[in-house]
Amino acid sequence: SKANLKGKQTIPSSNKLASDAKFPVRPFNLRKSLTNVSPLFATPVSLGMLAIGVAEGNYRVYIKQGILYVEQTANYFGHTDPGNLSWGEVVTNYGPCSDQGRSGGDIAIAEKLCLQRAVSALPTHLVDLHTAGIDPNLDVEALLNTADLYNQASPIHSRRLPQALAIARQGGLSGVEAVAWARTASFYLNSNRELDLEQGENKASGLIGICARENLSITEWQCVHRDQLRRAKAISDVLKKYIQIAQLEERA
Repeated sequence: SKANLKGKQTIPSSNKLASDAKFPVRPFNLRKSLTNVSPLFATPVSLGMLAIGVAEGNYRVYIKQGILYVEQTANYFGHTDPGNLSWGEVVTNYGPCSDQGRSGGDIAIAEKLCLQRAVSALPTHLVDLHTAGIDPNLDVEALLNTADLYNQASPIHSRRLPQALAIARQGGLSGVEAVAWARTASFYLNSNRELDLEQGENKASGLIGICARENLSITEWQCVHRDQLRRAKAISDVLKKYIQIAQLEERA
């Protein structure tokens, strides 16, 4: 059954938590929150876009002699989207976010469109995270993963991610493991497009198609989870590097 795909972790059912969870009420001001987090997507090399770019495989970020370096990979300048191939569509991505060909190959336009699209979704991400009991002003990792999932998949999945992340954490998961579980769970939707691990269908057709082409003998959950874990780890690594540099600058 789909419920068994959740693995050995003891996680409460999504339906139960959705109705029973008593989230703490925190002061929330959308305008102030937008002011706080918008700088994450101010430039192609701001933290938010770096997180998405590294998760996509379009950036490499590293520290050398106390300096944070950003390197564009070959993917940045054009690569075929592997997910779209799952339904026979050939799309060439450009820029930090893999732009689904919207830029027509103009890198400057690709960078601009990536930033515009990421910023346009921030109000929704902030409200959804707050509604799920996650403070988007403090939990940068949750916000970055929500933004990355919005970039990767249909918007409905990033809408469901905050709820899934709250479920994962209440079920005892933490850190990257909670994020990867939640990102995977967000693809399981019922006919009402609600998060539903018991009766929902895995909607990650692009990822499932990749696993099929690679002849991997794994479940749909495992197929999606391996990709979401990779992306969650990539984002966590970028965030840790940023924090490391900030701490070095404070000591200087």
